[in-house]
Amino acid sequence: MNLWGPEFFDDDGLIAEIKQYASARREVRGGNPAQIVRKIQGEGRLLEFAAVADSMKGLDADLREMLAEARRRGLAIGGTGGGAIAVEIGYP
Repeated sequence: MNLWGPEFFDDDGLIAEIKQYASARREVRGGNPAQIVRKIQGEGRLLEFAAVADSMKGLDADLREMLAEARRRGLAIGGTGGGAIAVEIGYP
């Protein structure tokens, strides 16, 4: 099942969702200090672990799927899918 397919989103809804996810990705990439979830201090070092990496993986995966769906629908926001080797795994 395609969670971004026409059963769930019409064209305008998909475009709005892509824009919302892209905005969230930019916000997460900015490294908001409020996202720090753990600090470990010892031996003169301070390590901070943030939720940013996990958030980026999820956002990137969702954006790839949404943009692939937009390309299948012929929407300009999906881009051309250029690159050395374009691979999309679709659902039957």
